[in-house]
Amino acid sequence: MFSGFIWALAGWFVKAYEVKRWELQFIKVSGIVFVVSHLTASILHPVPDLAIATIGIILLLTSFGLFFWTLKSFKQPPAVAFADVIIAPLNTSGPYRFIRHPFYTSYLMAWLGGTFATGCWWLILTFLSMCVIYWKAASEEERQWLSGKNEQAYRSYMQKTGKFFIKLPKKLW
Repeated sequence: MFSGFIWALAGWFVKAYEVKRWELQFIKVSGIVFVVSHLTASILHPVPDLAIATIGIILLLTSFGLFFWTLKSFKQPPAVAFADVIIAPLNTSGPYRFIRHPFYTSYLMAWLGGTFATGCWWLILTFLSMCVIYWKAASEEERQWLSGKNEQAYRSYMQKTGKFFIKLPKKLW
């Protein structure tokens, strides 16, 4: 699962230029450290309760499916996180019909899934750390969309979709 994320970060996302922001460096370095932590925990930590492990495996498999569904929804790859430019057109196909940042959602599901699958609860720190950085990345991307020529289209899109989760109709509340 994590190897797909590494592949995308290393070569699939377009690097419009060399991004030297600390946030992207944090994603790269912490991603490696966190993956090693998850792999080590899966080897050394006793197998958790079957129900808890099952939740983790479901999260990991769902993350995997969402990640590849998101990849397939692009005609051209978008810019890497924390780039100062948006190079791909607004994508409202595939999982983007439901959530605005499905890549980040899939990554978060993987970090959380690894925590459950191993039953190693200190790994929740990996999930929480990445929540902060992905929220920051998504918020910056949205500011870029809202300050560009597609502002109105993006505002309309935001009304229909959730940032990381499906937006439920207000009638259900």
